[in-house]
Amino acid sequence: MARLRSQDALMQELQQERLDVAAGDAAKLRTPRSRAKKTFPVATPSSTPAAGSLKSQDDASWGAVRDVPCIGCIKSLAASGSDGSCHDQKDSSAARCARCSKGHKCIPVPFYLMPFVDELYMAKRALASAEEMDAPTPSKKRTRAGVEKENSTLNLAPLGTRSKHAAGKFSEVDELQKQIEALTEERDVLLAEQEADRKEAVSRSAKEGKAVVSAKKKGKQAAVQSVSRSVDDHPVESYREWHLKHEKAKADIEAVLATLHPPPKE
Repeated sequence: MARLRSQDALMQELQQERLDVAAGDAAKLRTPRSRAKKTFPVATPSSTPAAGSLKSQDDASWGAVRDVPCIGCIKSLAASGSDGSCHDQKDSSAARCARCSKGHKCIPVPFYLMPFVDELYMAKRALASAEEMDAPTPSKKRTRAGVEKENSTLNLAPLGTRSKHAAGKFSEVDELQKQIEALTEERDVLLAEQEADRKEAVSRSAKEGKAVVSAKKKGKQAAVQSVSRSVDDHPVESYREWHLKHEKAKADIEAVLATLHPPPKE
């Protein structure tokens, strides 16, 4: 009897072991297989440079942006895809901006060119934002074509046209102003020559007066008249020619300024 009980207990233990093994195999089958996920580097604002920015790690000495940029920075903006920003020197109160600090002549944009500078900045910013919208990203719903369509409904010229128009007018007015400066220098030369002729005539008259102390009053008056003619006749034609050129350059500048708003549509 005891032997039968021991056999039954042994059979129960064997059956329980089989059940445990079967349960373990089933659990293994139900366990999902872990798969290694591929990871890709994500571009963050800190790891990607800002579009259009000209400042680099070497430009840590640049200060705040100037309210009135210099002509050199604006010409770089008009000629290339740069942002044209003009920065003060961070640790210096020098008249030159950060770009011109290496010795270049730094001339602020004159007030009569500022409307073209503002127009150029606005066109460049709009153009840059439209190019960013053209990026192949699903989240970018607005495109440059959409921006151009909005501009057409607002009766505005295309972005590229506005940028070229402002840059062209800026250069045109700048060249005209250089002509006026050159004409002003020419006028100064003419006035200097006139003053030199006057002094020479006065000196010559004084020498002649000493030589003819006994000359009559009528003769002295004739000498004075000859001196005045020698002073006035020489520079008249040159000065008149200068005046005509100067007035024409001023009129050309006014004509260019009148075309600022709105720029022509293509």
